[in-house]
Amino acid sequence: MPKGITKVSNMTSFSTEALRIFELQKAYSYTLKNSTHQERIKRLQTFKEAIVAHKTDISSAIFRDLGRDSLETDIIELMPVLSEINLIIKSLQDWMKPKMVKTPLLYSGTKSWISYEARGTTLIISPWNYPFQLVIYPVLSAIAAGNAVCMKLSEFTPNINQVIKKIVQKSFPEKEVTVFEGEAKEAQILLDLPFDHIFFTGSTNVGKIVMKKAAEHLSSVTLELGGKCPAIIDENTDIEVITQRIAWGKYINAGQTCLAPDYIMVHENVLNAFMDSFKTHLNDFTQNKERASKVINLQHFKRLKNLFDDAIKLGAKVEMGGEFLESQQAIQPTIMTNVTPQMLIMQEEIFGPILPVMTFRRLEEVTEFVNSLTRPLALYVFSKNQNFVHEVVSQTHSGGVTINDVILHMANHHLPFGGNGHSGQGCYHGHFGFLEFSHQRAVLQRNVDLGTSYFYPPYTDSKKKLVATVIEKFSKLL
Repeated sequence: MPKGITKVSNMTSFSTEALRIFELQKAYSYTLKNSTHQERIKRLQTFKEAIVAHKTDISSAIFRDLGRDSLETDIIELMPVLSEINLIIKSLQDWMKPKMVKTPLLYSGTKSWISYEARGTTLIISPWNYPFQLVIYPVLSAIAAGNAVCMKLSEFTPNINQVIKKIVQKSFPEKEVTVFEGEAKEAQILLDLPFDHIFFTGSTNVGKIVMKKAAEHLSSVTLELGGKCPAIIDENTDIEVITQRIAWGKYINAGQTCLAPDYIMVHENVLNAFMDSFKTHLNDFTQNKERASKVINLQHFKRLKNLFDDAIKLGAKVEMGGEFLESQQAIQPTIMTNVTPQMLIMQEEIFGPILPVMTFRRLEEVTEFVNSLTRPLALYVFSKNQNFVHEVVSQTHSGGVTINDVILHMANHHLPFGGNGHSGQGCYHGHFGFLEFSHQRAVLQRNVDLGTSYFYPPYTDSKKKLVATVIEKFSKLL
């Protein structure tokens, strides 16, 4: 069996092989934990070289799986991954250094620091919508932190899975990084193993299952989920500029993006201007229909059609698009008005190329509605009025925020990327990914005894008096 690849034919052999790999990685985890920054950087450089060597294969495979244009894949998957690798290679030595911390007066004679240690064995379960970026990002963080990695790829993207396996095969022995495929049953088998950390990207419903399984072993968990990300448009904004940004963020990858604007709340005074401008930009984006991404499978296609049909039945109006081609699993980019909270399309994450639009008059209508739903992964607010922006951000919750644009906060490696509540927990990217896959171990070293032992038993009256004096002094300082 080639290194880095695990292929099995039935559930029994999958269980046996999964356990074998897990035990192999568990035994090797202490070697990885104690590896130097030079050794980790060398692994990352080898990984990068293999990725670059297969860059054409990556975009071609994703085209076969998702129908996505190769240039779009290069922009939204390959470029960010290479940038992330470069950042880690440049910064890892500094990240790995123990962080010295201050010593309180009461503990004079000691010194303390934080040691960044690998969590150990890690399981990374990736989604199908960005099948390269969303598995490689956490793998990079896990390797940087000195962990062993089991990758579980989506069963919906078989072509890119094969490329990823080739890249892993060239880069790592199986005791460091191994790739698994399979469906829900195979994922269940992996989740039954006592991994030290589980990183899951996907739906909120499956995230709850992952968290329950992790609880059985007290495994730490990172959950990158989703939610209904609102785009809130004030009347005081540049409509022509922002509509192009929103259209791009919504319809890349056929709307199958966890950070995509899920719905619009636009001030009623600029609704018509917004719609006219949005239609113009949407026409530009849909010129080359044969190169547009498709919906991943028939199940998701029918789910989206059901959301659309329910909205139409309850009075929604199609402003543009609305064509569903089942034989091609394709949906024409669609925008709808006259949308109400009672419609299914406003009650669950859309995750497709349908954009519902609601209007508001008062800011309170916006915050009340956003807060009536579960916390989204991202929130977008468009306004030249900083008071409006401040009120929206301060009166709502979300994983992240981009102001006067969409998605870009995720692209900045110096910002943490992650959800809040139903949209996830934990964060990664850049240094935050290194920290997420590290245990921050507290270390205190006693050098000399400057009287701390005075406070040991027996508890005499003089000691009680001294402690009371110290507490009184501390109380006054508060």
